[in-house]
Amino acid sequence: MTDYDPRTATGIPTEPVGSLPRPSKLQQAYGQYDAGEITRDQLEAEQDKAVKDSIERGEATGEPIISDGEQRWSSFATYAITDTLAGTGLADHLAGDGGQYFAIFADGHRRQLPRLTGGPFRYQTYAADTLKKAIGLASKPMKQAVIAPSMLALLYPLDAEVPGYPRERFEEDHSEKTSNIASSCSWGVSPRRRLSASSHSRVHNCSRRRRKSIIRSSLDGKFR
Repeated sequence: MTDYDPRTATGIPTEPVGSLPRPSKLQQAYGQYDAGEITRDQLEAEQDKAVKDSIERGEATGEPIISDGEQRWSSFATYAITDTLAGTGLADHLAGDGGQYFAIFADGHRRQLPRLTGGPFRYQTYAADTLKKAIGLASKPMKQAVIAPSMLALLYPLDAEVPGYPRERFEEDHSEKTSNIASSCSWGVSPRRRLSASSHSRVHNCSRRRRKSIIRSSLDGKFR
């Protein structure tokens, strides 16, 4: 099996994208950061080590396009709005309790979004921010998953209105931030390290106005 290559044996190109298991030291660092025992800089030092390890291991497999394993992210759904799953570093106008569940697993554990308490809604971290930190460590092209608008649209209550922050205003703020994602995921990198995003591919080459129109359409489909 050492000669098996899925790209030639099956004719189906394959590259991983998304999260990889976190090293135990990084898991420990996240817990210490939540407990206030280490600083953000100390957490980032462990994240840097984990990203470097993920990239080196990915390249060693012979994969043509690799990822950083999302080692710097709280989760694929919450990286834009909080530093950790426990809610440390939560963005403004969000609370860690009472949000909607977005994943319920067979073993009973659940993943929950923060609760929106007001506006304006703002991203705290963009996918391009963490990609820029990782791409200099890679010798092969990298791809980067980005959050879909429909996921963070779940921050707004389905059957209620946030006082002083109507749904329509949230949608406008949300589409503006998501449009910025599409812009930031198109910034120039060298051809051998070209960015390949796995979401928002429809909006990369559109005008800013058109990007917002596409995103608002997706939000309309979600809410209505």
